[in-house]
Amino acid sequence: MNMQSGANIVIRRKGSVTEGRGRGRAKASGRREINDRNLLQLRDLAVVNGTLRDD
Repeated sequence: MNMQSGANIVIRRKGSVTEGRGRGRAKASGRREINDRNLLQLRDLAVVNGTLRDD
């Protein structure tokens, strides 16, 4: 079926969650980096708009 459709078809069974845990951590750290970058962008925007609060 992979050759016919051109898509990767993966059948997951019991235990596949534990096998993929290492990648989940990498995704979480990637999300943190994106979140940090978004916060910096929002802070810069607040500075430009003059609405930055020093809490």
